[in-house]
Amino acid sequence: MIEKRLSDATLHCRRWWFVFGLSLIMLLLYGSLAPAKALPQLSGSDKAWHAGTYCILMAYFSQLYSGVRARALVAAALIALGIAIEFIQPYVDRQFDWLDALANSIGVFAGLALTSSRFSQIITRVSGLFRHRFG
Repeated sequence: MIEKRLSDATLHCRRWWFVFGLSLIMLLLYGSLAPAKALPQLSGSDKAWHAGTYCILMAYFSQLYSGVRARALVAAALIALGIAIEFIQPYVDRQFDWLDALANSIGVFAGLALTSSRFSQIITRVSGLFRHRFG
């Protein structure tokens, strides 16, 4: 089956992992839509932060959904979110920047590429530790 979700037998407390992922998205929304002066100044390239954040989100949600179609939907949703945020930012005293949207999209594709690496099962491994300890 192409759209196979990781089974509850493989991923302990699946709902909690999903809720944690939604919490990450809420943090992203706060960081993207809060007034710039209310946020800490980050060192390094702004575009690298954009790409890294979306890479982490894509890699995270790719661990929750293993099917090709499901991962494509997650990727499309994250790219759409990144673009939508850019359109909303001028209304919250921030600036629209196509390069930010591009960096977000590059991050999504980088996160998707990580799904075929050894990092693709981090949540399953941590989940297994929780099951073993708290069972």
